[in-house]
Amino acid sequence: MNVAKELLGLGLVAGSAFFYLQSVRFFGEGDHVAGILQIFVGLATTRSGLELVKLGLIAESSTKRSDTRRTDGEKSS
Repeated sequence: MNVAKELLGLGLVAGSAFFYLQSVRFFGEGDHVAGILQIFVGLATTRSGLELVKLGLIAESSTKRSDTRRTDGEKSS
């Protein structure tokens, strides 16, 4: 499950490149309002992708930490 979160987050970060490229195209055509709006969409997509990757990494580290504690507790008993 954590790997799926990480892959989806990385996909969102990579997909945000499309929005940045679109903004460059809009700026080249002289449509500055559309370019700025595309930059905001790209930033939001990048942010959500990074948050999803962080969530996957945090969940993975907490799972490893709880497994370590469980193993240590079984050894001391």
